[in-house]
Amino acid sequence: DSRRKFIWEEMSYLERWWRDPSTTDVMKDTFINLVQNGQLEIVGGGWVMNDEANSHYYAIIEQIIMPDIWWLIVEL
Repeated sequence: DSRRKFIWEEMSYLERWWRDPSTTDVMKDTFINLVQNGQLEIVGGGWVMNDEANSHYYAIIEQIIMPDIWWLIVEL
């Protein structure tokens, strides 16, 4: 149903799913299509959800940059 929408926050779980040997190319292509047609939106985009426990600015920046590096490696 193309009216349904889903948001994804924590990139660390996405990376684990992507690397899992049981994740097929068809599943990855489906994921990419869902992102491209707006049914799946990546919000925040941090490695983990940023919260008050991550109180030092370096840790906040690092957890936001890590997924960007992963995206470059995966070449999406």
